[in-house]
Parts: sequence; structure tokens; C-alpha cells
Amino acid sequence: MDTRHVTVTVCRGCCCGSDVKHPDVDHEGNLAVLTHAAQSSGCGVLRVVNCLDECDRSDVVAVRRRLPAGPEIIWLGPLNDPLDVAVLGDWLRRGAPGGLRRIVWRRWCSPSVRRVRRSRSATHAARKRAWCARLCARH
Repeated sequence: MDTRHVTVTVCRGCCCGSDVKHPDVDHEGNLAVLTHAAQSSGCGVLRVVNCLDECDRSDVVAVRRRLPAGPEIIWLGPLNDPLDVAVLGDWLRRGAPGGLRRIVWRRWCSPSVRRVRRSRSATHAARKRAWCARLCARH
């Protein structure tokens, strides 16, 4: 993975990072591991946001990679196990997410985007996918 074009977004809102929902998780320690990994890799940006609206999977991290074909967002969660956090940190430093496959998922912006992908025009669907990528990048 080319780590120079990566943005790591860490959810720390109503559920993620909360001792109320996950009292046995070292949320600050996990954030420190990811912050150190992002800084030492030179990947650029680690953002902490209020809510990524994936509370069922808390704690959630979204890794956005800029690729030639367009941005890719990899969602990870629940990210509560220190081993998973360490593997993500290694991934940010070196690449290869192999150990995280069980907590990775793809998030679609809305059901309407899926309908458009099956719709009449490939050009229209491509424009809608670009819109979806921009919208998801804001969250």
C-alpha cells in the first residue's frame, strides 16, 4: 500500500471511544498507537471525528486511500482488540492488511447509488460513484 496517500479517520463520538459502551478497551492507548503509526509512516493525515454513523460496529476507523482509479475507503470495526489496533498500525507503516480481513467491510453511501449503478447509463453511474466517493470522504 502506498502510504503517502492515506487518510485515517478515527471515530470518537457517541459510542466509539466510550468507556460506557466498551469499558474494558483502552481507547486512548489505541488512539495513541494509530497516531504514532500515521506519523511515523508519513501517510499524512490522522483525523479524529465526532461520529462516522456506524455505532453498531464501534470502535470504527475508516482508511481512505487515493488510487489512480479514484478513492477507496476501507472500513474497520469493531476495532477494540489491541492486537487488531497493532496490526492496523503495522499496515499503516508497511502495507498489507491481511490480519484485519475479519473486521473490514465496504460501506455504500445509499441504496439509491446501488440502483443507479444498474441503471441506464455507464456515464451517469460513473458520475454517481464519484459523487458517492466525495460524500463518503466527508464523513
